[in-house]
Amino acid sequence: MARKNKTMNTRARGRWCRIAALAALPLWGGCSGPDPVAHAIQRLGGTHAEQQKAAMELRLTSRDPTPQLIATIENRKTKARVRVAAIEVLGDIARRQENEQAWAFLETLLTAPDENIREAAVKGFVDTEYDQAASALIALKAGAPETLRALIDKALGSMTRKMVREVEKQWNSPEAAMAAYQAAAGIGLGRGQMGYSHARFLEMRGRVEEANAKYDALGVIRKWWIIGPFPNRQGMGFRQVYPPENEVLLDAEYPSTLGPITWYRMDRPLPGGFLDFESFFVETDNVVGYTMVYLVSDREQQVEVRAGSDDTLQLYLNHELVWAHEEYRALNFDDDVVAITLNQGTNSLVFKVCEDWGGWQLMARITGPDDTPLEGVDIRL
Repeated sequence: MARKNKTMNTRARGRWCRIAALAALPLWGGCSGPDPVAHAIQRLGGTHAEQQKAAMELRLTSRDPTPQLIATIENRKTKARVRVAAIEVLGDIARRQENEQAWAFLETLLTAPDENIREAAVKGFVDTEYDQAASALIALKAGAPETLRALIDKALGSMTRKMVREVEKQWNSPEAAMAAYQAAAGIGLGRGQMGYSHARFLEMRGRVEEANAKYDALGVIRKWWIIGPFPNRQGMGFRQVYPPENEVLLDAEYPSTLGPITWYRMDRPLPGGFLDFESFFVETDNVVGYTMVYLVSDREQQVEVRAGSDDTLQLYLNHELVWAHEEYRALNFDDDVVAITLNQGTNSLVFKVCEDWGGWQLMARITGPDDTPLEGVDIRL
């Protein structure tokens, strides 16, 4: 009987040791077996299913696997496939835990000779605010292939949002704010959201000519033709084809529940280029509005439309649908980036924004490829 109890206790102890190993929580000193973190890292070289399971264990372990992951990645004898997988796990841990040790190490990998290593490292910075890597990411972007540039843009987007928030906290101290904007421009963040914030700062400080020049350099649209509202009952307006999608007749009248509606020319530049439809229309829930500008190009060329909208967004270039994003959302800077090809001469660009309730807004700009300054194109009414 004593032998049986001893056997049962041994089995129970073994079972609890296995549970403790999986959780990386030693319950008592008598547990033995492989290091669960090291064991999971080894399995990153297995089949896809094994790799996914091992990655999940590393993300969920209660013990920080960062030092062992870094050692594995630094070991030149580690297989390339395992190194890449370990980098991706490390990036996920950095994002989830805001682990600065992991981010600092990933930053060193941005200059690695292996393209797969660099791409895996960039993924660790996507949707994070670790802005200390911004300079390295900008340097890497210069010669990167298109897919990697897109990843870098996503990473820089979240970093820039944090940097903009920090700079705008200093607006009450103009000298400090200007120094921060100049520093951002010095590392290659003078355009995009940081450049737009700088233009707004200048505008609010009464430095209108400087602000206007910066808005123009960023391609911000601040004057529009606008028409609406058309119905958007139960969200059907997104798929409903209204006349402005097929024709731009600026003197035309269209029927509506509030009487005839026509195009309205907004000659006065909007502050910041921020268009609030609710300032122009009485009916502002479950509606559709359109805006339009002409793009006059000196040649056939590709440009980018960069827009944020509240809510949905559709783009019509010369009466052809070139973009449709059906999401009821808040406006964010450059939420949609759409490459379009302009004909030589005059091109019409129509924006369609559907609204359910709440805010109804649009902000857009036209740039060269990859947010370079626009060349050979005039934005006109």
